[in-house]
Amino acid sequence: MTVATVALILATQTSANPPKLVSIVWDGASDWAIDRLLAEGRLPNIARMKREGAWAESVSPAWPSKTAVGHASLFTGVWPDQNGVGNNAVPLHPANEHTCLESMRGFDASVLTAEPIWVTAANAGKNVVAFSAACSYPPSAFEKSLKPGAKFKEFSGFESEFAARQMITNSEKKTNFSVSVGDSTFDVKVLDVDRRLGFDRVQINPTGTPESPQSYLVAEESANKIGKWLGPFKVKKGADEGLVYFRLFSLADSGEMELYVRAAAAMKGSETAANNLDYLQAYGGFHDDAWSLYGRGGLGKTLWQGGSGVAEERILEIVRLDCEFLKRSFRYGWKKWKPDLSFHYTPMSDSAGHTLYGAFYPGGKPLSGEVADKLWNVYARVLELQDEWVGDILNTVKGEAIVSVTGDHGMEGSHSTLFLNKALADAGLLAWDEKGQIDLSKTKIMVPTWSDFFLVVNSTDREGGIVSSGDKEEVVELARRALSGLKDPRTGAALVMGLMDPATHVGFGIGGKNGGDLYIEPAPGYYPSNRKSESLIADLGPIGAGNHGFLPMRRSMQTVLYAMGPGVAKRNLGAIRQIDVMPFLAERIGVSFPRR
Repeated sequence: MTVATVALILATQTSANPPKLVSIVWDGASDWAIDRLLAEGRLPNIARMKREGAWAESVSPAWPSKTAVGHASLFTGVWPDQNGVGNNAVPLHPANEHTCLESMRGFDASVLTAEPIWVTAANAGKNVVAFSAACSYPPSAFEKSLKPGAKFKEFSGFESEFAARQMITNSEKKTNFSVSVGDSTFDVKVLDVDRRLGFDRVQINPTGTPESPQSYLVAEESANKIGKWLGPFKVKKGADEGLVYFRLFSLADSGEMELYVRAAAAMKGSETAANNLDYLQAYGGFHDDAWSLYGRGGLGKTLWQGGSGVAEERILEIVRLDCEFLKRSFRYGWKKWKPDLSFHYTPMSDSAGHTLYGAFYPGGKPLSGEVADKLWNVYARVLELQDEWVGDILNTVKGEAIVSVTGDHGMEGSHSTLFLNKALADAGLLAWDEKGQIDLSKTKIMVPTWSDFFLVVNSTDREGGIVSSGDKEEVVELARRALSGLKDPRTGAALVMGLMDPATHVGFGIGGKNGGDLYIEPAPGYYPSNRKSESLIADLGPIGAGNHGFLPMRRSMQTVLYAMGPGVAKRNLGAIRQIDVMPFLAERIGVSFPRR
């Protein structure tokens, strides 16, 4: 039994009437960043949880410290070599029928080889609802594990986005045009209602429906509030149904505009299509993660591109609406289904981190103080909005439930990409075909298309493999030699801090049927890639990027745990492991979830 486990047991208080549990995951919640925000007084609800409940000094995630890997370890209480989720994507099985390059999503529930807490709790008689939980879809993966009468509902929209977000500019200056969202279309008219001003509004109607006064949008820039969104409109793609919203950020006299169209996704899961749509309509709309669009300048020039801050206000308004929908989702589900255990999640902290961390984290490419400070403030405001959501949950449960906030991994800044397969090719261990794909007939070891932090031997137990079991150890050693002395050709800096194999580095949870044969820990500032490149190193752009996946002991990869509610002692839990979190919380609601 570890010291961390003992601390968790000591923090437990028994209760004759176990409370409910609301489990919240902030994706990419870095412990160092949360600490800084708490010191700045920007997260009042997390501060309240820390003051009145139990909290961890730090939480060490699984390795690679990735989203699917972290959630699977969190929800099963075991590391990747036991839970089956070795990366965000995993190889296909059976091995003798699939090559090293074939893969599937690591988030798919069928990948799990250990029982998740929602199955354990449902079988213990708890009413369980996964409103959003990584590795919970499709729920059919758990059918055989659930006892007759077990209550488990699951919802997810991540697998069923059918219409991407758009920014319509109308650069052709048309007064009438159409916009497609999935199989649905909308008629857009650019109008001049007040003859003194030129074009001053747009009218949007589903094609074939009567026009109405409620279908107008007037341009309005973002402010610290929910702006003027038009919707929801029901849209379809085949049998899938979702909701879409429109937002007019700007409209010129010429008819050019910036009309934002929110992404649309169907809600799927354990319920009927009709019930899923009812929930989605009560929710308001599934996640709309526009951070990539923002980073490309699609919401206007970013601060590092010389923008005035308008693009940042726009992305924050999109996040603000997303958080408002999360509040609606929780209130509706709490009242309708009265869950004993519920799961909730937001990707926004992770996406904001990927986009912005390079600007202010030392390992990235920090900008001038003023711009870096402004971008830190943008990131901080994202977490402030998530903190408001947590506060709304605390107010809704009114002390009837334990509320926990944790993360799946941390985040740090990177300035360069490290192309590992380039080094393997130079050493004669890997070859490319004429299409730029890995040539398995000439490749002994590789970073496959579904990995980045580990190498996989092209062994004969897989289709197309060429390395026998007797030669595997030698191939791994050759790869180790090829990578261990790598230097950045621009600076001479060492690129690799460590190379670890599952056989000699126990306790990390690495390896297993969906893991690798040799794991790499890059030097700070470098992020590994499986892509083909003529160069060993490439620049990551003007501000670098935020990344994770690195060794869990890095301070930057540490994440958080805050828990408050009936039966939770007020104390600092110290430094704990990700696999300790759910056994601790489960025990508080009367569910026996094995401690490892």
